[in-house]
Amino acid sequence: MALIIENGSIVTGAESYVSVTDADTYHLNRGNSIWKTSSVTAKEAALRKATSFVDNYYINRWKGMRTAISQPLQWPRQYVMQYEEYARAGYAQTPVYIESNVIPNELKYAICEAALRSLTTELLPDLDRGGKVKRVTIGPITEEYTDGAPATTTFTMIETLLSTLITAKNISTVVRA
Repeated sequence: MALIIENGSIVTGAESYVSVTDADTYHLNRGNSIWKTSSVTAKEAALRKATSFVDNYYINRWKGMRTAISQPLQWPRQYVMQYEEYARAGYAQTPVYIESNVIPNELKYAICEAALRSLTTELLPDLDRGGKVKRVTIGPITEEYTDGAPATTTFTMIETLLSTLITAKNISTVVRA
């Protein structure tokens, strides 16, 4: 079944924000040979997994709100302010918003990066550590987890690409008595 791409117009049945052709260009420009040697079917599956991962992993951190309740994916969104853009342009008082019919390039790039990773690893693997195992030794290799270390993988590149589209992970509020 052909991959259905969300283009900002709330496409029925949309499964990804990025086409295989656009992902091919992204990865070619970055020399990612694993992507180049994968089949179209594998690439489509990777883009579906990547979109599902990014949409759901950041579901409570997306800025703004979905454009329509009925849309299949988290984007397009409305009321997403781009602080960096208006600050660079010198507009201290007038915020700039991403148009509600646009899929931002930052999101597309994050999907491409997540899709690449999904070819070789599970983006959200089942975890068995449960915070109980602190040190694992297999042959000459020992891996030790610090107290409070997350039991999941942090995809730094994906998080960085999405940084202008999501809210901070841990927002603390100080209340004076």
